[in-house]
Amino acid sequence: MILPLLRSKAIAVNNCEREGLVHRYTEQINEGVSEIHRRNWEAMTLAFVAPLREEAQTERLWIENVALLEKLRALTLQKHRLFAAARRCEALSVTLRTSFEAVVRQNDAAAREREVFGDSRYRCWVCVEREVSEMVIPCHHLCLCVVCEVVAGECPCCCEPKSGAIQVFL
Repeated sequence: MILPLLRSKAIAVNNCEREGLVHRYTEQINEGVSEIHRRNWEAMTLAFVAPLREEAQTERLWIENVALLEKLRALTLQKHRLFAAARRCEALSVTLRTSFEAVVRQNDAAAREREVFGDSRYRCWVCVEREVSEMVIPCHHLCLCVVCEVVAGECPCCCEPKSGAIQVFL
């Protein structure tokens, strides 16, 4: 009778161990299946979400590209306007420089004339004593007095040969 009892205890212990082993294996299998499900879910989610993310990023980049193209177009227009303004300013500068140089030359000529004739501009260029009253033909310079016009064979201003003279009253 002891032997069957021992056997039944041994079977009971064996059954407990088996149940424990089955329970552990079942838990391990369940954990493995759960891990497989989790990985599959992540893969499916990434497979679905990644294209959406890429599409959203593509859309955002497209919008940025359009904005940058607009900005580039505006800057190009501004560059052309600035170049045109610079060309106009440069042309104006050349014109002003030319005008300034002409004024300086005229001032220099007037200063030389004042040195020669004093403050009076209406003195004869030959004798520098009498007032001018004769305009030389063909150059139309008013530079001779009545006495010097008879003697002069050419204009004292430009040295062009004189063909006549007209008396002018100032």
